Amino acid sequence: MIMMSWITGKSKKRTICSKLAVLLCLINLSAFGMASPTKSFSERIHQLHDKLLETGKTTQQLSESDLASLPVGITKNVGGYEYLVIIDSARFTPKGAFFDAYISLQFKTNGQRIAFAARNVAFHPGGLSASNDVRLALVNEATLPLGPKTKLSLPAQENKNYVAIDCNGFKAVSLEGKISFSRELLIPEDEHGNALPGQLETNFKVNSSDWNAMMLSVSLPTFRIPNLQGINFKVEEITLDMSDIANPANIKFPRQYQLQYGTHVQLWEGFFIRRARIGLF
Repeated sequence: MIMMSWITGKSKKRTICSKLAVLLCLINLSAFGMASPTKSFSERIHQLHDKLLETGKTTQQLSESDLASLPVGITKNVGGYEYLVIIDSARFTPKGAFFDAYISLQFKTNGQRIAFAARNVAFHPGGLSASNDVRLALVNEATLPLGPKTKLSLPAQENKNYVAIDCNGFKAVSLEGKISFSRELLIPEDEHGNALPGQLETNFKVNSSDWNAMMLSVSLPTFRIPNLQGINFKVEEITLDMSDIANPANIKFPRQYQLQYGTHVQLWEGFFIRRARIGLF
């Protein structure tokens, strides 16, 4: 077993889902205004998130009074993480009722934030016009350092990275991308033990209803460790533990980990290699 780790260590309101088309005539455009040309779309979403929390313009369920002045945030607590879906810039047109929706999520490992958005989300008297959940797509490509020589990359491509929402706010997050390892850490090889150019990479895909409970299970192609001659590795199952409420099943921590985390060992985050092949040549 090989392990690498790092420490991160109201009153009831009447829902608008069934009456939104009638109520949209009350809606104003964003009270906070548009971001300056020098501000990116992602930055504006993060700013709106912070402003709504600062001013208390949040609700657990949209009501008529909430629609009098937008933006407004729909809050939902899942696993101790507070999700805030921003409803902004609603419009009533001859073709129907529409609004924009955003969400800002933060990686707890380093505080980095990523933004998701959906434009022109359609509503009708029965609620969301979409037959399924509305998807907010990742606004910009994102790179998250997992360590000094490892990174996670998320492309801003349609249907790859998104947050699903409904009238009650956040439902799930779906991430698809790749994990890359610097050549200073791992060197990719072919089946004959010859070094390959570039970095060792593996693709992943995960869907979770809890941002703080994600675990990615992937495999790694053949690689060797720099300065370690005559031996290579192929990892058939490796888990990236990004959860602070659970650990990979059947993991057994070394004594120093147990001493470090005590009764809160579920806070450990890192890579857990469950099964690997070692080649000699």
